[in-house]
Amino acid sequence: MSCYRPFVRVAEPPMETIRATAGVPNYAREGSATFLTLPARSIVSSTEEYAAFVARRPPSRFPWLGSIGQFWRTYAGACRATRKAYAFDAGTHLRIGMAGVSFSGEQALRGAYEVTLGRLGEWLGGHRTDEDAFARRTAEEYGRFIHAGPWYEFPFATKLRALWRETPLWGPHPARKWERKVFLSTAYGTNAVYARLVLAATGSAYAAEDQEIRAWMEDVPADAFADARVKNLRALGPGAFIVGLPRHDSFTAVALGLLRRGASFRDIAGNNVIVLTTLGPRDTPRALPSAAAIVFDERLLTNPTVTRLAVRAPVQALGPIVAALERHGASIEYFYDY
Repeated sequence: MSCYRPFVRVAEPPMETIRATAGVPNYAREGSATFLTLPARSIVSSTEEYAAFVARRPPSRFPWLGSIGQFWRTYAGACRATRKAYAFDAGTHLRIGMAGVSFSGEQALRGAYEVTLGRLGEWLGGHRTDEDAFARRTAEEYGRFIHAGPWYEFPFATKLRALWRETPLWGPHPARKWERKVFLSTAYGTNAVYARLVLAATGSAYAAEDQEIRAWMEDVPADAFADARVKNLRALGPGAFIVGLPRHDSFTAVALGLLRRGASFRDIAGNNVIVLTTLGPRDTPRALPSAAAIVFDERLLTNPTVTRLAVRAPVQALGPIVAALERHGASIEYFYDY
């Protein structure tokens, strides 16, 4: 996997964009971020997939090694898409690599345990103890949490205390109960210590991040600004505005709502390309208009009939691309907003 290419010449925004956005604070953002957010997001997706999986099946059956391979394939796809178009950002790639090594190590260790001692515990007492239920609830809560904040702010220590407070010491299938207590205590305790170390190293960096992204939109509905999440930063003409939109998950929801009402993007944060992911049937790639390009195509590890497709989309064609995918029965999962 090669992410580095020397002497890359990065395209400048069009002069009309520079003129239209002059004086708008913090308008432009690094374009490679829309691709390089994919690996971190794959960890979020894997966490959610695990939570959904253990709601109906034992943890030992989860494809632990498959989730590791999926992370690195996602990173490889992001590298292929960026190395010829954007300057290499060593700090970003270092962070991705460290996250990947950490994720891979945790998945490998958990997988090794679950398919050996964990499976023995399942054989002795199934996977429906109070501790199993607690673990499922915590996995679901964690999956929701990391949509809104960094993983290291999740209250692992609180969950460790709650495990011993909320689950009885004895009950049906004691062998499985105590195997889960020991395993979950080790997992939550280790994560709590690691999270504290990471939090000490990063300080308040996440809190200081700009939580608004700016974009040039056209054909904006007259009542769009009734939504407090959509801010009118500058009027450019009839239906055309520089707008401020929320980032991350909220950006996807707000942008989709505007696109479905006929609005369009002229530019997003100084960039003419954005990545989106969609979930749909395995033939979803056939629905893509010619303006779009595939970054990667991965079947869900726990449901191979569904594919997760990452798409490189020109921002000015985002509306037609979204419409084509939704007509095909695919759902838009996420816009990667730099």
